[in-house]
This record gives sequence, C-alpha cells and structure tokens, in this order.
Amino acid sequence: MTYINIHVTIQVAMLKKKIKKNYIALFRQTIKIINYVTVKMLGVLPLFLRTNIKENLDSIAIMDYPKKDIKMSVDSRIELKRLRACGEEPETVDWIAKNRRPGDGFYDIGASVGAYSFIFFAEAGGDCAVYAFEPNPFTFSSLSKNILLNGMEEKITAFNLALSDKTGIAKFFYSSLVPGIASSALEHTGRQAELSSQGFQRVLTFTLDDLAEKFGLKYPNMLKIDVDGAESNVIEGAKKILASNELRHILVEIDERIDTHTDTISKIKNSGFNFISKSRARKSGKKVPVVFNYIFSK
Repeated sequence: MTYINIHVTIQVAMLKKKIKKNYIALFRQTIKIINYVTVKMLGVLPLFLRTNIKENLDSIAIMDYPKKDIKMSVDSRIELKRLRACGEEPETVDWIAKNRRPGDGFYDIGASVGAYSFIFFAEAGGDCAVYAFEPNPFTFSSLSKNILLNGMEEKITAFNLALSDKTGIAKFFYSSLVPGIASSALEHTGRQAELSSQGFQRVLTFTLDDLAEKFGLKYPNMLKIDVDGAESNVIEGAKKILASNELRHILVEIDERIDTHTDTISKIKNSGFNFISKSRARKSGKKVPVVFNYIFSK
C-alpha cells in the first residue's frame, strides 16, 4: 500500500469517526428537544388528565437475559439502564450460573429493581429461595412491581429495610428520588454528605444475623452485596451467617476509594473465605475503574 493510499485510508477513518460523533450528538440533542416539548405540552393539560395519562402508561420491557423473558417496569432512564443488567455485569450473571445449586438460598442485598434476583430465579428454574433487600422506598416500589410482573412472588421475598451492623432505626440519605437510582447512603457509612442532596428519611435497620434468626429465614448459600459503601457494616452484622456451613459464595461490590474497603475484605477472609477474583463492576466510561465486584468462596 502506497503512502497516498495509507493517508487516504486514515482520512476516511477519521471522517467516519467525526460523522458518527456528530450523529450521536445530534441524536442526543433531538431527544432533549422532544423531551422538553413533551413536558411543556403535558404541563398545560389539566391535572386530572395528566394523572390519568400517567396511570395508563404501561412502560414494561424485557431485560437482556437471553434464556428467559424477564419483564421490567421502566419509569425512568435509570430503570431503562437496568434492562442491560447482563451486559453491564456479565461476571455477576456468570457467578450465579456457575455456582448455584438446586434449592439454594440467595440473598440480594441492595437489590435495586431486582435484576439479579430474577436471574437467580431463572437460572434455578424456580427451585430456590430468594430474599431481596432494598431500603430505598422509590426503588422498592419498582422491585415489588417487577416481582409481580414475573409471577415470582412465591419464591422471591422483598424487604424494604436496610442491613447494617446494628438493629434499630437510622437515617437513609438520597441523592435522587428517581426509582432505580444507585447512589443512596445509610448514616455512619461515610457517604451521607456526598449523597444527601435530596434529604433523608429514617428507616428500619437490621443486622443480617438478627433478621434471619428473628424471622426464621433460610440461610443464604450465595450472598450478593451492593450497598454503596456500607459493605463493612453489612458484613459486621452477618458474623453468624458468614461462619455458617451453608454460605459458600459471596460477591460484593467494593468502591476502593472508601476507607473501609480493606476492612470489608479482611472480615470476609477472616470468616474462612478465599478471594477468587475481582472485575470492574461498572463498564461504561473511560475513567480509571475504582468500583469492582469482588468474589469470594469457601
């Protein structure tokens, strides 16, 4: 290939990249304009018409799980992103598929709208007991709706409470009131100032050991934790469960910027678990990754 041909090839590639970039920018701007116009048009309608429209909008879509149709309610852009749970965290799906056994108990702590609880149910063919914990009331509403949409209420039990190192009542801080939002924080976890732009509510908190003992819950065989900085508190409140023979596998999302992240890892290892792997939990963006899914097994 001559120098001229190489130069032309490079220029064509650069031009294609520029066109694609401009197209994406134009598409995003168009969406913003449509959204702005729609909001303005709805705003001039009488209140009873707006509420009627909202009640009758049936925004339900199918998640990207290839083996079974899993229905999800989509009432926000965040919930739209949750439809891509398998693509966002393929290592979590793989961890579930490879390690679950018939009749297993699965604790999904920080379940959000329930994507990985539903995947566990599907992988187990319903032969399981799933407990999904989500303290955010706005997100919990979507979680409950999704359980009913998929007819999984006999096997998936949802709890609107926070798990921590103490049983009682604590402040729960919000960065947004949008269903499905990930960034919320329980007090005393070090992130309440960062994530408190929308205020707080007081919520029930339990240690995992207290909750399981008080209500006779089946101990987990697999434990998934995604609690935005409260991992160490959750682990501290689950000493009996971590020491039990039933629990075989743990997957915990850890933000390595948080001071307690090494404490979380040490507590898990000291409970008899071996570190298996870590992978990036958030795939989008070009910044240096700081949030990882850590996997441990006995």
